[in-house]
Amino acid sequence: MDRITFAESNLLDKLGTSADALTSEGSSYQSSITSHQSQLFDLIASNPPYVGRHEASSLAREVRDHEPDTALFGGEQGYELYGELVAQAAERLKPGGILVLELGYDSLPAVQPLLDATNWTNVGVTNDLAGIPRVIAAERT
Repeated sequence: MDRITFAESNLLDKLGTSADALTSEGSSYQSSITSHQSQLFDLIASNPPYVGRHEASSLAREVRDHEPDTALFGGEQGYELYGELVAQAAERLKPGGILVLELGYDSLPAVQPLLDATNWTNVGVTNDLAGIPRVIAAERT
């Protein structure tokens, strides 16, 4: 584990501060990253909230009633957080670093253009077993 550092953050906001402790709800997580300002990553993997608020009533009751809103809803349409996440990842990944994002149902048309910028190459999409685009990955140029 001395070659891997895990960091927990709301998008990548905590990684731009000099704080050396990141806190998650209900527990404390101590990061071994001490200089967030200069830290660049080889890999950023994210399962952001991607359900649209307009879909709330269609969620299974056990999901809707027990998962926190911040873990479920990515905005009215569900994909609004991706723009900021992709922009922050471009600043935090080393050249050649990989960004991997889980996608919500039908969010590929909104998310894929965000990775068409000059910051990204080798964009690939992986479908789930039902044939729905579920993961998008890209390499930082």
